[in-house]
Amino acid sequence: MSGRAQHNSGSYVPIRLQQSASPNSRSNPSSDNNYQNLSGRYTVMQRCESVLVANGTVHGDSANLSPMNNLRSGGTTRSYSPPPPNFITVWGWELFTWTLGTAALFAIIAILKVFDGKPTAQWRFVIELTTVVSILTQVVTPALLVSVQSCLGQLKWVWFQRDRPLDELEVFDEASRGPEGSVKLLWKMAWRIKNLKMLGYLLLPYLGALITLFMLGFQPFVQQSIMSDGSRWITSNADTHINRTFTFKIPDQFENLDPYLNDVDGNERGQFFGIPIEAAINDGLAKTNNKLSQVSGVCPTHNCTFEAYTSLAFCAVIEDVTSDITADCSTAIKSALDEANPNVGCTFSVDNATISKPTFFNYTCDNAPDGVNLGAPETMIVSAVPHDSFDASGTTLLDILVIYEANDTLTQVKNDKSRKATCDQASLGALKGSLSLCVQKFATQVINGSTTTIVVDTYNNLNWTNSTGKPDDDWVAQIPGTGPNFTTNGITLSSLGNYLSFWAFNGSADLDYVNGGDNYINWGPGQYLATDLMGVNYTLQGRAQSFRNFKVRLENIATAMTNAIRTQTDNGGTVPMTGHAWTTEPYKRIQYIWLTEPMAVWALTTMLLIITMHVTRHRRVPLWKNSPLALLGRDLLKEANYLEELKREAKTTMVHLGQEMGNGPRRRLEKVDDDVFV
Repeated sequence: MSGRAQHNSGSYVPIRLQQSASPNSRSNPSSDNNYQNLSGRYTVMQRCESVLVANGTVHGDSANLSPMNNLRSGGTTRSYSPPPPNFITVWGWELFTWTLGTAALFAIIAILKVFDGKPTAQWRFVIELTTVVSILTQVVTPALLVSVQSCLGQLKWVWFQRDRPLDELEVFDEASRGPEGSVKLLWKMAWRIKNLKMLGYLLLPYLGALITLFMLGFQPFVQQSIMSDGSRWITSNADTHINRTFTFKIPDQFENLDPYLNDVDGNERGQFFGIPIEAAINDGLAKTNNKLSQVSGVCPTHNCTFEAYTSLAFCAVIEDVTSDITADCSTAIKSALDEANPNVGCTFSVDNATISKPTFFNYTCDNAPDGVNLGAPETMIVSAVPHDSFDASGTTLLDILVIYEANDTLTQVKNDKSRKATCDQASLGALKGSLSLCVQKFATQVINGSTTTIVVDTYNNLNWTNSTGKPDDDWVAQIPGTGPNFTTNGITLSSLGNYLSFWAFNGSADLDYVNGGDNYINWGPGQYLATDLMGVNYTLQGRAQSFRNFKVRLENIATAMTNAIRTQTDNGGTVPMTGHAWTTEPYKRIQYIWLTEPMAVWALTTMLLIITMHVTRHRRVPLWKNSPLALLGRDLLKEANYLEELKREAKTTMVHLGQEMGNGPRRRLEKVDDDVFV
């Protein structure tokens, strides 16, 4: 090869950053180890096959192979001096923007910390908190990106300290301009990694590219950390209370009545307890949805809480006593029709509740209780025994006993009138319940105007004391170790027990087979118990379901009566329980987990800047960063030893886009005064 090197357009063109020492550096060997005193010159060198740059001179036709070296054939390399002695000054802009971004970031964190959990009303500025955070975020992201982009630009020259393909210069340059270029760098350079050493050189550029991409999520993550929620704050001046009662006694004017209510007309027996009690008993019999939460209290803000509180209440206890049923056939009336069934006419009982079963639907039941229609088979009997005396062991109002038909025997008789009833003890069921005055502890809260009250504890076996020794006088009890005194008296309890026995829990029920109907014939309130125990229109249900229904019925009555005495004010025992009223207002809640990504971006940016500055200084790489003058302006400018000089001379150097005619038109930058190709 003579004079010129042949070069194919598709061949591999590596370039690298070359340092040529100045005379001053050669005469002072110690300057090689002192970056600030180094006066050597740097140039972008190009090699293609056998075309080499040596001793600062381009041989052959290598100068025409790339516009980047800005060399003419036969010319000498241009050089560039390292930065001025003050290394920090050269990085001043990056350090300033990093400081600005850091200050804005920590200002965001400080603001969020101060207002975390505070009501929105405490933010008294015209613009919203989220707006302020958004503005500060807009300061952080571009400020940190300045450092990242400068580092990527500077790492480009570190990368080209080795022979590299020319197109990688463009890859690095695009990466320093934004997310799109960063994606290209990550993708393109990944396919060119040949060994771990090359990967090591790419770690910092990769880090810069990733930071650029992560910066896209900086603002969304910061905004996501600010959550609006509702908080409750005590309103001290709001009158908030709910009723409870410590005393349950009939009014004084009724205390001399016969406790058995013999001197009171049956239709008026409930009235001297007060209309609420009478209505509660009827409501409990007719409905199954009475709730303690129906006592709403006073809550002006529609959101209130009450500490656990105690009150007099009514409690129900239920048990299945089917196994205690006994049969008495000593008085049974026998006939030739009964020979197939020896149990016909027997009386079945539990304590003092009895039921007599006829042979079949039109059998005349001689020993049937009063009120049972002749010819109608008896299917249920209810007996209530009021407690007429009380002692320290309890305040039970009455015991309730129920015997009922528990299978479909009578339904079969109804459908086939020629069949006989089994009169079998196994076909019966029996339940026992009781109602008593007790003390319960409640927990109540009101949320958005809806009251919810639950039973926290029940005190059924308190030690009631009587100071006079007379059962009809006042009885007083107290929850051990705490609470107020609860008061009642014997006349009140016995009168209420007798009223319940008379009105709600005494009688029997039978089916209206004679008239072809399916309904129960009974006294008024008993129809609800009949359907509870034997189903609507006598549809067969299991014993377990009958037990559940009876339990719900008694508890429903007890709840209705409890609500009545808690809200009844004419007995003098109602005491309001003071609560706390809350008003719902928005407040800011910060989810710090969402700040992990922004803080990680800041930490990685800081690390990238520090390491890049160190690598640049340690490897004596010129501080050209992203400036195109280092590539395009070397032959256009006079002696310029560092980037700031290049910038100053570039301001006074005039160029234009010219055209050179040869094998084809070529566009090039030309210096106006001497027409130098760039």
